[in-house]
Amino acid sequence: MTIKKILDQVRDNPEYSGFDDVEVNTPSLIGDTPIFSVIISGSLNDVQILIEAGADINYQGDELYTPLMQAIEFEKFDIAKYLIECGCNTSLKNAIGMTALDIALDSEIPKALEICKILKNNRTA
Repeated sequence: MTIKKILDQVRDNPEYSGFDDVEVNTPSLIGDTPIFSVIISGSLNDVQILIEAGADINYQGDELYTPLMQAIEFEKFDIAKYLIECGCNTSLKNAIGMTALDIALDSEIPKALEICKILKNNRTA
């Protein structure tokens, strides 16, 4: 998929209602950028395209969530791993003071344990 097609699809989401144009880091009505919508859809390839086009992987959107937090919350662990590989800041906190590691630890999903290990290793690196 092309960046234009991805952004056109994002623009069709309700949180971009009334937007004539959506760029790679355009905040929506709720404060999230396109990468947040693409993470929910679960397409690692589309996330990679957005990042290559300049998407801010440390942007703090609605409730100060980061793309990494979004990926963990929505169980998109392949995307979470990729964001970590891209060097996202794993220490940022959301509006209630939780880091991505806290969110992963709170999860009862077994695959989240793998992300926890990666995040813990990232902290000590």
